[in-house]
Amino acid sequence: MVLALHNPNPTTIKVLGYDYEVRVAGQDVARGGGDQPVILPAGGETTVALPVVLRLKSIPGVLPYLLQDQRVPVEITGGLRLPQTLGFRVPFRFREQLTLKEGLSELGPFLGR
Repeated sequence: MVLALHNPNPTTIKVLGYDYEVRVAGQDVARGGGDQPVILPAGGETTVALPVVLRLKSIPGVLPYLLQDQRVPVEITGGLRLPQTLGFRVPFRFREQLTLKEGLSELGPFLGR
């Protein structure tokens, strides 16, 4: 997957590496990470090829929510490794309840849509 990332800060940000995991309705649906440095220019944008490993066995647990257009709990957790933290992992976490349509709408700007 290719993500478009925007850095609104007046300082360039360098990411040394990252990892993430996506859970939908309590099911581990995807994970990935990378050790390739990513440079986010000050006040600018860049694109990043994000490796994604889908866990197909989780689909049956998620499918009923998606087919019925129900809100489903989504959690994205992971970490960034930055030079400012001497390469130590800085964790992040996003939690929300979304329908499939809302989720795709939220992701749209990051996917270049």
